[in-house]
Amino acid sequence: MTMSQNSTREYLNQMPERYQRATSKAERSHIVDAVIEVKHYNRKSAIRVLNQPSRPKSLPIRRPRSIKYREALPVIRAVWEALDYPCAERLHPVLLSTAELLDKHGEVRLTPQIRAQLAGISISTLARRLATSPRQWSNTIQAKGKSPLNPVSDRLC
Repeated sequence: MTMSQNSTREYLNQMPERYQRATSKAERSHIVDAVIEVKHYNRKSAIRVLNQPSRPKSLPIRRPRSIKYREALPVIRAVWEALDYPCAERLHPVLLSTAELLDKHGEVRLTPQIRAQLAGISISTLARRLATSPRQWSNTIQAKGKSPLNPVSDRLC
């Protein structure tokens, strides 16, 4: 006798409840025998399955997290590119001052909200945001002797 996955899951979710409610050893033994017959488990495996707590019917729905510093990302990328792609630890101390210089020269536009985001971003968050940014390989990088085949080596501090 073969069972579909849904019916197997329903069966295995129902049987531990019956097994836990059983009052006598004989009744428990009959339930274990039924699981062995249907699922072809070894006796010890069947008992293990029946002693486990029942599984939730479905996993909780997780909302995607909103991305903080979304408005500041273009400015962060512009500063990162202007400073020749430094790591987050080196970029963080000069991020706001360089962004203000780029704003002064018309390269980026800083609003009070973006300034606050640049001032409040942590080094670890900055590193995560930079890791999602594709790095543009230009002739200047290859001329400096950095290999385009190993981009990780020149991202390290």
